[in-house]
Amino acid sequence: MLIDALLDHVGVQAVSPLSDFNLKSQNIPLTDTNINFPLPEKGVEYPVVGVIDSGTDRNNTLLQHWIVDRYEDYTPAIDQDNFHGTFVSGLICNARSLNKDDSRFPSAQSKIVDIVAIPKASTKIFEDDLIEIIENGIKKYPNVKVWNLSANSTGKEACTICFSSFSQALDSIQKKYSVIIVNSIGNYNKLRQWPPKGEHFDRLLPPAESVYALSVGSIAHETNTHALSGVNEPSPFSRCGPGTAHLPKPEIVHYGGNCDQTGDCRGIGIRSFGHNNSLFEDIGTSYSAPLISTLLANLESTINENSSLLLAKALLIHSAALKNGKVDPDSLKYTGFGVPNDITDIINCQPHCATLVFQPTFNMKNKVFRLDSFPITDCIKTEEGKVQCEFLMTLVYNPPVNPAAGAAYCQVNVDASLGVLDDEDKFTSQIPPDPKLKDLKERYEEYRIAHGFKWSPVKVYRREIPRGLQGERWGVQITATQRNGSEITTQQDVALIISIIGKSGQQVYNEVQQTMAINGWQTNDLKITQRIRPQIKN
Repeated sequence: MLIDALLDHVGVQAVSPLSDFNLKSQNIPLTDTNINFPLPEKGVEYPVVGVIDSGTDRNNTLLQHWIVDRYEDYTPAIDQDNFHGTFVSGLICNARSLNKDDSRFPSAQSKIVDIVAIPKASTKIFEDDLIEIIENGIKKYPNVKVWNLSANSTGKEACTICFSSFSQALDSIQKKYSVIIVNSIGNYNKLRQWPPKGEHFDRLLPPAESVYALSVGSIAHETNTHALSGVNEPSPFSRCGPGTAHLPKPEIVHYGGNCDQTGDCRGIGIRSFGHNNSLFEDIGTSYSAPLISTLLANLESTINENSSLLLAKALLIHSAALKNGKVDPDSLKYTGFGVPNDITDIINCQPHCATLVFQPTFNMKNKVFRLDSFPITDCIKTEEGKVQCEFLMTLVYNPPVNPAAGAAYCQVNVDASLGVLDDEDKFTSQIPPDPKLKDLKERYEEYRIAHGFKWSPVKVYRREIPRGLQGERWGVQITATQRNGSEITTQQDVALIISIIGKSGQQVYNEVQQTMAINGWQTNDLKITQRIRPQIKN
């Protein structure tokens, strides 16, 4: 009766039950006795990742060396089962060493702030309590900018048109404290082979649709004759996008293991710590997310720039798009833009590739940013003067949001263009979204939202030009629009990354630098904080 009365009230849009959260693990013990798990080196400054999970095992003497602090005010020891949090934390600290020194795993190492938030399976925690713990934990450690949340609602999949109350709360927390939450997209219990056959209700679970969060899916790194997925294919349990309002989710993926149709992952799972100092094997998007968290934290702490967190997010996504090539529209909702490179490959350019970073701040009254004389060098031109190369662009921004607007939650849309200017300075964009719109004649709002990334705070653009394209003058243009009726006066920060990719042997990087100097561009190399790091064997 009370619920009926609430639904009849003119001010109520929807009523839904509070979601609860728990953590599931297979806990397959391994017999390895020689564990290669280096301890923190003295004098080395490591980034710190906040881990919102079940807590780490205090009896794990190797892992505890990496724990900076522990916050367990809301979860007494009697209600704790630390397996899941220990497994996640081991991957953040030393994923590669725990996984047989496999070079496909990040070499990045991070220390941990241990937030004990989720109790053992027999003790439920509801979203309002979890949100309180998350906010208090983030508030307590203001210097920690990257937070790992390998937990999802046990309820229904994310809604297609409305953002969950939990994801909205996470967006509010991330904006308030200038942090980013890396969230797993959730596990699908009805295991699915690749490519999928039949109908599957495997869309991501809240709060992975959070606009400001970085949502992570899972792919397989090993396979066998009984496994449902091949190497680098989506894991049988990894859920998919798109997110609410067609936002591209997950944005990126990493390794979370593989299994057969019974869920058995022996020999093809992810390895990390469990109880005490023992190694275990397990699977889940819970374990691909921490690989991204440690990469992001290391990248953010390495970049000595303003808005480094937004830029680090953009660089991570750009790296994935650069590494994995043109996006398959059918795979986008499972694998996003792919698996990013390791840290050193992200921050360094090859000679045949030049990467430019733009970080303009919009005053929403001036909604266009343009730079002419984009550096098109001679080495990427044909004898006829046509431009012959590949362009890749990644645009990332955090738009203002309106929780009451439903599918119109994101209030600002930013687009980036790289194109040619004619003699009258008319600008024509030449680099389409990736994946490209299937029908360029379709200009309706609904189609552009569903297939063209409109209102999405993450956009990737790509074009290969093998036959060359005529154009003497090139420029970059970024435009911002806001919803009808919105009166946004705040500034909008964006991070735009553009890579000019030539053929192997071409000196694109050096020539782009020279061309920018000739054109009078004011440029700075990306400032990198140099740190002495222990060497990890491949």
